[in-house]
Amino acid sequence: MFPSSLVKTSVKLIINMYDSPHSLNDIASGYENWLSRILTLELELAPTFMH
Repeated sequence: MFPSSLVKTSVKLIINMYDSPHSLNDIASGYENWLSRILTLELELAPTFMH
């Protein structure tokens, strides 16, 4: 479903978020922001990947 580069980037982002010493609130809001960005991207790119 996802292009592999997007998956790799997502994994890196998640690892970076949990490695950095932020509070859980920061991580949660960061994750929400990241998730909504990915969903927006997916909606924009979906027509490209659907054949």
